[in-house]
Amino acid sequence: MEKKASGKGRWKELFLFTKDGRIKSLDLMYGFFLAVGLLFLDFVISNRLTLLLETLLAEQGRGVKNAADTLVPALLCALAAALLFRLIRKKRIVLIAHWIAWIIAAVLLIAMLFLYDRETLGLLWPPFACIFGVPATVNAAVVTALFVCWRKRQPKGA
Repeated sequence: MEKKASGKGRWKELFLFTKDGRIKSLDLMYGFFLAVGLLFLDFVISNRLTLLLETLLAEQGRGVKNAADTLVPALLCALAAALLFRLIRKKRIVLIAHWIAWIIAAVLLIAMLFLYDRETLGLLWPPFACIFGVPATVNAAVVTALFVCWRKRQPKGA
């Protein structure tokens, strides 16, 4: 009789390879491709809403516009993340995808620090952080909370 792996041991399965050099668990690969799609979705939502919010908040100050441009797309992206969590059967893939998306956004934001001078960085950093950094962080937090709640409702032997 095989010994069942503990919950902690199952995460190690993601990084194991077969004799042929292929990964045993495809969850990591599926998560990566889903993460790229999520970042694209974040970009589309942020881009479209920024154009809409600029016209709706034309009389408002720059601070109100910036707050709306950051928070409204992030909340809509979080709603999309919650819907995706609800639709996909393997919840672990959704969790992996959102954390990979967060890592990609963080790596790109950090890489910008080394690639650009101060003037260029001052122009690129705020929109990039609003389009990718904030939504990726909010999505990862929402999906992590959903995953923890879902995992608590699962039977202990599953």
